[in-house]
Amino acid sequence: MLISVDAGRSYVKVVFQTKPGIFKTFLFPSWITKYYETDWDVLTGENDYVIEHEGEANYIGEVVEFVADGDSGRRMDEDKGSKNTLLFILAALYRAGVNQYEPVDLVTGVPLGRFNSDMEKVKEMLEGSHKVTMYTKHGKEMRTININRCAVTVEGAGAFFDQATEEETHVIDLGSRTVNCLTFRRKKFLAPASLTLPWGWDTLKEENRNYERVAETLHGELSAKWHTDARIIVVGGQAEQLTPAIREYFPYASTVDAPQFANARGYYKIGKVMFGY
Repeated sequence: MLISVDAGRSYVKVVFQTKPGIFKTFLFPSWITKYYETDWDVLTGENDYVIEHEGEANYIGEVVEFVADGDSGRRMDEDKGSKNTLLFILAALYRAGVNQYEPVDLVTGVPLGRFNSDMEKVKEMLEGSHKVTMYTKHGKEMRTININRCAVTVEGAGAFFDQATEEETHVIDLGSRTVNCLTFRRKKFLAPASLTLPWGWDTLKEENRNYERVAETLHGELSAKWHTDARIIVVGGQAEQLTPAIREYFPYASTVDAPQFANARGYYKIGKVMFGY
């Protein structure tokens, strides 16, 4: 079974195939906080989880809004090799139906600027057998999740390989914590024209959190590397609103259907090639 998980710092996005040609997608908030017993049941929605792993229990998903103190459940750390990433992905695989009888091949991503430092760490953390106890609105279930193989690619690369072309293409992947700006030429990564910016939509000050200001800032960062007539794909949860502002500087910028899932769809296609599906 092949599954792709884009474990962003705003939402976890998942893509997998239920039967030939039939794909399923879902997402849940990347929120986590330590478990404590509440006086009234708070696990009432499909995106409400408690995950118990290696003796520690945490709330994950939408329920965190109702049990965490303020914004303490939001995770803005850059390191994708952290325990939080592992828990988000295990919760995603559980919801996708992964169990001990069907090992899974997994594809996920890390920011370009952290690929060299995080890639092996993430792969080592995820591959192998993981025992979890999940609590949902449906009750309690113990499950063993076996990750047979894990491929780690660069965030933003998934969006390109979702609709790969020989034509030189740039990707702007505006995330919660970072912006990945990648360039591909003849389907190969072009390093001098690519970079990761150390800010994202959720890290911006309120006065800067508007699409025109973000587009202006991106143009300032990219104009020396990308031509005005460049082919640009804008993806991420803010892509539909950001793209018109980007077109003020790069007229041929466009987005894709369901741009929030663009990386996860591309990860899945990368996995098909790498793992021979």
